[in-house]
Formats: sequence, structure tokens, C-alpha cells
Amino acid sequence: MPFEFHTTISKIHSLQDPLEPGGARWFNFHSPYQTTDDPAQLRNFTWNVERPAKKWQSDMHWFNTADELSHEDSLRALSRGGFDTVLQGIGKRFGLDTLHVDSFGFVAVTNCQRGFLHTDWEDVGGGAFNFLVGVYSPEGAGPELIVESEDEVRRGEVHYGTNAGILVGDGTRHGTRECDHRSSREVRITASIYLADLNDDNLDVVAGDTTSIFPPTGEGGGERWIWSQRGRHWNKNDRSVSLVNDVGRKPFEVSDVWDHCDKSKCHSGDEQVSVDEGDDMRNKCLKTCGIFLADEVYQPGKRRNEVLGY
Repeated sequence: MPFEFHTTISKIHSLQDPLEPGGARWFNFHSPYQTTDDPAQLRNFTWNVERPAKKWQSDMHWFNTADELSHEDSLRALSRGGFDTVLQGIGKRFGLDTLHVDSFGFVAVTNCQRGFLHTDWEDVGGGAFNFLVGVYSPEGAGPELIVESEDEVRRGEVHYGTNAGILVGDGTRHGTRECDHRSSREVRITASIYLADLNDDNLDVVAGDTTSIFPPTGEGGGERWIWSQRGRHWNKNDRSVSLVNDVGRKPFEVSDVWDHCDKSKCHSGDEQVSVDEGDDMRNKCLKTCGIFLADEVYQPGKRRNEVLGY
């Protein structure tokens, strides 16, 4: 994790700079792998942080990639980290046809009064998952995750560990375990990686997920963009398909929904707004706000390491 991003997570969770429930902010970063000193050539990665509603009864914050360029950079990191082995294992174990990484982010929490039990996916035919990996947990903090049966009779508590992930699938009821790390001023951080075996039957459910800001939902083309990702990172019939060999998504035409888009109102700065307010301009001004990349910049079919330059 880049140092400045880790610092941002710590800052958001400090007593001096909390987000209100339902609040959101946007942050811009430059990749440490870029060597140019020319500001005009520096790629700007936008991340979003939001705090869920009061019903979650915690100070949990979700940090997610907020545009396509940041999403591509997170895929680069997963590729370098050997995530292809994970995709292959999941695909084979569950008898899937294909897999792609749908979204990437971090979950951070210092205090949770009561775990909000929920499901990430319903009725996706076993074709969508949330892969949770522990990044940091305070010493002696205990289990991090609660898992509950559908009938709410059986309940278990799970440690994330340091060399394994938890795969949350279709209809799995789960939530953050109660905790309080405020006295030590430490933050529990978990990586959350959404995966999908996309098909005609589950596309609308996967595309309709609202856990993260990106990819956006609605009329601006979010569903078309998600469909352009299908089968991108693992394919049971083609061993060459992988994060390492990634040639990107399929061609995708991006355009603004509104005629009066204003880049200064894309909420890419440090101001705090409500989640709905932050979504409004960005989801209607996908091209102006740089949410998706134009194909002439993205270059579908070309190796990602060639396009990104690292």
C-alpha cells in the first residue's frame, strides 16, 4: 500500500478528522512508479472513501478505486502480487467458466458496537464473490468476521490470518465482529476484492451492486462497462488469460449523460459530501470527470503493462 494512502486511512480514522455516517470524500494520488517530473504527464489516481449509514453501528470506512485508471492500477498490483494463483484456485474449485476482478478496495474500522449482518450477493447463480484479505489487525484483537447461517441459528467467528483470504459468496450472511481499538489508536484494515463469473443471468445483479462508487450504476453505461470486463482474468478453456497477460477490457464507448458537465464539480478533491451528492455529477459526466477512459487512451487488446508503462 502506498505510504500516502496508508496515511490517509489513519487520518480519516483519527479523532480530528472523522467522516459523518453517509459521508464521502475523494482523494487524488500519483503512482510511485511514475518517473516523470512533468505534471502534465503524471497520471492522477482517484480513490473514494465513504462511511456507511448509522445502521452499521460502527466507524467503518470503505476505501475504493473511484475511476477506471485507478481500477487498472489496482489490477497491476494484484498481478504483481501473484493473484492469478487465487483466481485459478477459485475458478477450478467452484467449477466456474470465467473470472474477472470487478472492484477493489479496503475496509477500515476502529470501533464496531454490533456487526451488521448482510449479504453481498443474492441470486447470482454462485457467480460472484467478495474475497476478503486481512492487511492489518491490532495485536490480540480477536476474530474479525462474523458468519451466520441463513436461518440465523448457527454463527461463527473468523480470523482473517496473514496468508489466506475469506471468500464470501452468493447469499453468505456476514458482518464485522464487534471491536474497539480507539484506546490504542489503531486501525483494522482489510482488502476487499470483488470477483465475478459474469453471464446474461447475473449481469443485472452484479451491475446493480452499490457497495462502492466505482463502477457506477445507472444509465451512464455502468452495466455495459462491467459486461466489457467478462472473462478478462481467468478462463477455464484458455490458460493464457490472466492478470499477468491482461490485454484489458473489450472496447467501450464512454460519453456524458448531461450536456452541462463541469469538471470542477466532479468531487475529486478533499471536501466531504453526502454519498448521493458525490455520485450525482460523476455518474452523469463519465467522460468529463474521467470515470471511464476513452478507447483511444485505454487501447483495448494491448497488454496492460505496455499501456501503463510499468
